[in-house]
Amino acid sequence: MVGVVAEGIGKGVAMVAMPCVNADRARRRQFERSVGDLWERGVRVPYGPGGFVPHRPGREKPGEYPWHLVPGEVERVAGRGA
Repeated sequence: MVGVVAEGIGKGVAMVAMPCVNADRARRRQFERSVGDLWERGVRVPYGPGGFVPHRPGREKPGEYPWHLVPGEVERVAGRGA
């Protein structure tokens, strides 16, 4: 997946990347830096309040993953949304 995103950035392709990590991993500086770098390069990353919020380790709830956000984010990168 990382290769697809890297290639898309290089080609100027509009993209949405949905994170899925637990809170312990999300607190790591590398994760925060990576999400910030993606935002700076124009990749839509719905992360934080109103987007993906990391869960506590061992508390995965796949049914609560915010897939419902993807269509709106895709519309935005396609230039058809707010």
